[in-house]
Amino acid sequence: SLSYGKNDMISDFKKKQTDDIMLSTSKSPVFNEKRQAWVLDFIDKRVTKASIKNFQLVSTADVDQQNPFFQFGKTDKDEFILDFMWPMGPMQAFAIALSSFDAATTWN
Repeated sequence: SLSYGKNDMISDFKKKQTDDIMLSTSKSPVFNEKRQAWVLDFIDKRVTKASIKNFQLVSTADVDQQNPFFQFGKTDKDEFILDFMWPMGPMQAFAIALSSFDAATTWN
């Protein structure tokens, strides 16, 4: 329900009525013994550079976190890729990717 008032999306979420809402989370990295670092396995190996801005989103219903529907990562100096699929649209994906630049600058 996307209407405003007592039955809007935020109210439903607060009441834990999330059947009509897709919840997502960042995919958790795994520790790579060879590299001695935390890494993410990006789809098609398209992300090639380490960066604090690299991340993937998965549905909270995906317990094994094996099916990211969004990935953003560094490929070269000042170059990044953005891959996404339904249920995310281009505007949503771009806005989320842009937000990673703002967050990364506040951590430095």
